Amino acid sequence: MSSNSEESEVSVEKRDRESSSNRVSVYGVDSRANISFIQTFVVLFQNVVDSREMVWQLLKRDLTAQYKKSFIGVPWMLVAPIVAVVPWIFASHVKVYNPGEMLIPLALYLVVGRSMWSLFSGFYESAANSLGAGNLMLQVNFPHEVLFVKNTLGGVINFMLSFVTTIAMMMVYKVYPGWEALLLPLMVLPLFFLGAAIGLLVAMVRVVAFDVSRIIAILMGFAMWTTPLLYSDTKPPSPILKLVNDYNPLTYLV
Repeated sequence: MSSNSEESEVSVEKRDRESSSNRVSVYGVDSRANISFIQTFVVLFQNVVDSREMVWQLLKRDLTAQYKKSFIGVPWMLVAPIVAVVPWIFASHVKVYNPGEMLIPLALYLVVGRSMWSLFSGFYESAANSLGAGNLMLQVNFPHEVLFVKNTLGGVINFMLSFVTTIAMMMVYKVYPGWEALLLPLMVLPLFFLGAAIGLLVAMVRVVAFDVSRIIAILMGFAMWTTPLLYSDTKPPSPILKLVNDYNPLTYLV
């Protein structure tokens, strides 16, 4: 009696395994278009949570590869913001360009401005390159939003490392921000949504027209110059820049 029951249980388990192995997943072209906006975000969030181990492994691989062949390694992120502003400080001293009237030291202003711009451009590049892993996407079945989340987290980590240098320079120049600095995470959200929206549009168009990404890259460089990062935001050196800054949304976001 007991042997028959054991054999029946084994047969049931075997049948369940066979049925699960033969299970077919059907994907529709407009599967996400048939659900609401909130449900779409719920699906995206659930996919990322289910693939969190993959996000971590890909993120760890990218962060390790960045400094694998570097003598300095991770501390390079602390030095990079200072090295990046040295040419601009030299150019202002020899009167090659005029940064305008500054309320804080020029070096600190440049470091803070370039850090925020790097964060915005990082959000853009994370989204624009989210469809760049063509071979991985063709060979492995996984939620593609994982690549976007992985790239975004990498950009945020790099920004946090470089922001340590910004805090150190504030202490050196004895310039301390007010309580409004506590709202920095909330102020970053508009930068994230704008950069991610532009990047995702570029990522989709790049599949059929790669030249679009090059054009956007040129426009991004132009946008950096029309945003008060390298010159005064209160009294720019040119009235034309003042006019452009007034209508540039990045002036208020960055």
